[in-house]
Amino acid sequence: MLQYDEKVIAFGSSQVLFIDTPKYAMARYNWDDGSLDTTFGTGGMVKLTFPSFNVGGNIDGYIYTSGSLIGKMHMAGASVFGDMFATRHIGDIAADAITSAPDLASASDSGRSNTDNITNDNTPTFTGGPCTFENSVLMEVNTALTSPKGRAICRGGTYTITM
Repeated sequence: MLQYDEKVIAFGSSQVLFIDTPKYAMARYNWDDGSLDTTFGTGGMVKLTFPSFNVGGNIDGYIYTSGSLIGKMHMAGASVFGDMFATRHIGDIAADAITSAPDLASASDSGRSNTDNITNDNTPTFTGGPCTFENSVLMEVNTALTSPKGRAICRGGTYTITM
């Protein structure tokens, strides 16, 4: 499932039947490189074990993508014997709004100098910051998302977006 900031949420379960207790997990991945988002849960995962569940069943998850519950997640499951569970996870707060204009990267700047922000590059690269580590950054022009969508993951307090 995609979270509102386009990070990928995966829900799942595992168990060695009749030997161990079922384990349920939710993991969040960064869309840009597929790595676990270490700002989520513990090391990118939320793991749950319910001792009363003796035989596996199914698990499902839901992410709110609009309204006052945006970013909140629910995970629920049931065993084959009717044991059930439901959890609610707060998720992330909305991403930081970066109001400063991004800077055209010098490699994309084709004007008289590499700092005049003039380009004839069809796929320019922009840099900027500060931003919060591992937050998604989306490029907007006049409050509308660009098409194709310009986006990046904040790494080390700065971002780089190639359009």
